[in-house]
Amino acid sequence: MRRALGFKLESHGPRLMSFVRFCECRGAATVTTDLAVEWATTTSRGSDHEAYQARRLDVVRIFARHLQPLDPATEVPPGDVLDRRQCRIPPYLYSPQEVTALMSAARALRPALRAATWRTLIGLLAVTGMRQGEACRLRRDDVDLNEEMIVIEDSKFGKSRMVFLHPTAAAALRVYSRARDEAFPEAAAPTFLVNSLGRPLDSRNTPRRSPRSSSQRASRPRPASGPRDCTTCGTCSRLRRCWTGIATAGMSRPGCRSCLPG
Repeated sequence: MRRALGFKLESHGPRLMSFVRFCECRGAATVTTDLAVEWATTTSRGSDHEAYQARRLDVVRIFARHLQPLDPATEVPPGDVLDRRQCRIPPYLYSPQEVTALMSAARALRPALRAATWRTLIGLLAVTGMRQGEACRLRRDDVDLNEEMIVIEDSKFGKSRMVFLHPTAAAALRVYSRARDEAFPEAAAPTFLVNSLGRPLDSRNTPRRSPRSSSQRASRPRPASGPRDCTTCGTCSRLRRCWTGIATAGMSRPGCRSCLPG
């Protein structure tokens, strides 16, 4: 039912089956709060982070809510059993100069196509504000360089949208497309961005940290950052331009929301 409403639930299924096996090993026939908490806090990778354990417990809580009408003995674990607070690393907003320096640093990567892919990924995130996963999943048919437009399908919450490109961004994507096709005349992957082997670019071959130039290493200190921060940079840049236009036209503030890329 939740998948029909647009939830992907990529991790919920395996976790729920893990809880079922946990119950079977203990000969338990009824879901109880103690059993659920024991499973949530006994992780295979030994994580003692309560925020992670709370997310595991959420899987059982949702399942128990649906199970309780069928089995009144089922206990639904309270939502405050585990502390779900976590310290998030604040996003770092790259300046235009730092984005340019990142793209220049990417030129040193080898082989040449890997360098081209990194430059394109960083630039695409910075100018469009799209999410890293969205950029990696882009199919070749999703990028219409004639109309200078990108179609992002089935993204967060199952939503789709169109992203219009600046002519200079479209020109850069054409350059990358030609380099990619020259390196791999026969497409090995349907994605627009590929790794050095011609395969899809995804989280497994996209490091969390971006390449950094020597000038950036000597710049102001900041927490570990990666391609996702380029997305934040692009989104904030679009929002600033939107806010400037609204202030000039004397419009109300809520209109800014329409300028965000999703």
